[in-house]
Amino acid sequence: MVWHLSYIRLLTEELSDLTNPLTAVLLRCDQVVCDDLRSSARNIVAGTDIQSSCAKLESVINTARKSMASLLAGHLLAGWIRLFADASILGALADIAPHRATQAIARFVSVTRSSRPQSAYLRSVSGPGRVVPVEVGEDYRDHDWTQKLMDWDEFLGSLDLADQPPPPKRAKTTYLAQHNLLIQFPSLRADIIIPDYVYACMDPPGSAGYRPPGNEEQLLINMWLGPQGTVSPAHTDPYYNLFVQVVGRKTVWLAPPNMTSFMYPYSSTDAFHNAAANSEEPSMSNTSRVDVFSVETDEFPEFWNTVVPEAKMAILEPGDLLYIPPGWWHAMRSEETSFSVSLWF
Repeated sequence: MVWHLSYIRLLTEELSDLTNPLTAVLLRCDQVVCDDLRSSARNIVAGTDIQSSCAKLESVINTARKSMASLLAGHLLAGWIRLFADASILGALADIAPHRATQAIARFVSVTRSSRPQSAYLRSVSGPGRVVPVEVGEDYRDHDWTQKLMDWDEFLGSLDLADQPPPPKRAKTTYLAQHNLLIQFPSLRADIIIPDYVYACMDPPGSAGYRPPGNEEQLLINMWLGPQGTVSPAHTDPYYNLFVQVVGRKTVWLAPPNMTSFMYPYSSTDAFHNAAANSEEPSMSNTSRVDVFSVETDEFPEFWNTVVPEAKMAILEPGDLLYIPPGWWHAMRSEETSFSVSLWF
């Protein structure tokens, strides 16, 4: 049996096991929806009624999306998220074209609440009087870049969100970057389903010295929320990364590790040194001095001649997932108000 049918068969067995606590939660959401999901899975394995089964799965997805938009938290919300994810994956695996499967994986990881006003929801999960760490400035390589604690409500008011008036123009951009909102606002945890990929036993990338995150789960989850124009300059990270774009569009630039000698990274002897810019690598040795989003100049010739022909650039849309191996150079630029999630493992 090919891998996707094997996966669907296992999922069908799980959905049929009424002693499974997760199955019980799904049944409390909606018995008919669960039956449609289960029968569609069986038909796909058997190779019968594929078209009608896919139509049922689309109905499950739409019902789950509406139910998620009306719930704030709790077991039922978690159940509807799981129903949404399972139906999305089954719909893609019924037609095993690679692009369909990729779309399903992205939907599995991240569910956007397009039908709920964004700022209202984010305020509702936090409660009053909360503060968050933000970056002040568009690029952490700038000399005047810094960090500060900011009132959560004030920070949300600085963003261009659909359900609130346009924000006043600020002298400095504020950006919530690389911060685990799931710990600070636990209700958000129900919005994220962690993919099994982050628990895979990956081969060390290039050497046996790879070390996953040091916490018990060996997983670091961070959020990135900010306005149009925020930039993460080209840099490398020490972990495997699943990067999910949730709201808004973000341009990503990528180059392989063998381009490192042409990336002009900062060194400990450089005159520039802003220790606040990177607490993990205060020497900035994992960050390039090149503005990869700029037009070509006479400066940094080896970058323009050698790296640019090998580099890739794309725009991440809401629901897209990008896998970034350790050591790969990557840069990000928000094309509009943007919310992203990274999973280091």
